[in-house]
Amino acid sequence: MAEIITNPNTILKWMEEKQANEQAMLCELNKMFNGSIPTNKMRSLVLAAIQLMTIESSQLHTAGPATLAVNAEKKLAVWSRVQPPSPFADIKLMRMANLLLAGKHAAPPL
Repeated sequence: MAEIITNPNTILKWMEEKQANEQAMLCELNKMFNGSIPTNKMRSLVLAAIQLMTIESSQLHTAGPATLAVNAEKKLAVWSRVQPPSPFADIKLMRMANLLLAGKHAAPPL
């Protein structure tokens, strides 16, 4: 049977070690993903998904999952990058794909 630890100093020490491990892991993840190769791979993956969503939303005569998803999340800040703005999901997706193809960052402006 497992021992129940009640010593507050032991528990506090474990909590501090856990927090230090999480911070170290975050630093390593930041180093890994701040490079151009991971960023380009992530952008390519997002572009592929956006392009598939664009095809789906333009081919279906009824609202498919992509159109429903874009409409459900129409207030996401990332859509502010789509210029000129459009209320139509297929146009938003097409313009976002064009931004990504042009190498523009898809993050919302500051």
